[in-house]
Amino acid sequence: MVCKQQDALNPSKCSVISFSRKRSSIIFEYKLHGVKLDRVSTIKDLGVMLDSKLTFRDHVSYIIAKASRTLGFIFRVTKRFKDVHCSLVRSILEYACVVWSPYYQNSVHRIESIQRKFIRFALRNLPFTNLPN
Repeated sequence: MVCKQQDALNPSKCSVISFSRKRSSIIFEYKLHGVKLDRVSTIKDLGVMLDSKLTFRDHVSYIIAKASRTLGFIFRVTKRFKDVHCSLVRSILEYACVVWSPYYQNSVHRIESIQRKFIRFALRNLPFTNLPN
């Protein structure tokens, strides 16, 4: 079966985003196979939420919510277990951080609050039998 170029892209799954720090950017109407593409202000690519000004505020909110859900799951599940691994939450918080590295103090504080929440839980509820001297 040969794939035609028209079948390669689905216009309903495509969108347009312009990256600029200017107040008003140049708006151009893009079409794919005669269908106008929707313009969006935020898009998710490879797990990183990109906004039109590249501030990554939406991405920080997204990972905070996802890490909080995972942390809540860990809190519920570890009531029956003696050991827990924080790699689930930390991997969410650190995924692609080289790209979106938080530089606003508010974003850094929100991310660190998730880590502090886990540490408080671990110190209160988990038995530590193998502490280094």
